[in-house]
Amino acid sequence: SDVCSSDLFAVSIGTPNPELQQTWLQNNFSYLIINATSNSVRVGPVVKPGVTACANCLSLTEIASGHLPESGKYFRQAPVREPSAALSLLGTALTSLAVAQIIDTGTSELLGKSLRFTSGSLVAPEITNWELQPACGCIHIASTRATSL
Repeated sequence: SDVCSSDLFAVSIGTPNPELQQTWLQNNFSYLIINATSNSVRVGPVVKPGVTACANCLSLTEIASGHLPESGKYFRQAPVREPSAALSLLGTALTSLAVAQIIDTGTSELLGKSLRFTSGSLVAPEITNWELQPACGCIHIASTRATSL
């Protein structure tokens, strides 16, 4: 199915703030999340409201797996650490390709999935398939929207 149910699509560099994400979910705006640290870049997932995991679902998953502090605010509060030039270029190129694929086909290979590249592994990404998290509530925002239309 199409990634975008509307004509709007967003790219979030870093985790979107909760208010912005709630607006996107309520208005059925799909978005692509890009995160970077000094030694890695993660492109994806593409979030389709009510269908795939949102940014908060990712945080809940990472907290449960021990990859994120319990506060869940790591990406928003972490000091800015710029990735290497190679990772920056790779992240930019993949983001451009992902957006072009959505424009051209209406679909994305990154729907609910992310690719994480590190400085030591520029050609073999870690692929993660993200699941909706029941504790998140994003599915309820989407179902509220659907019943109010």
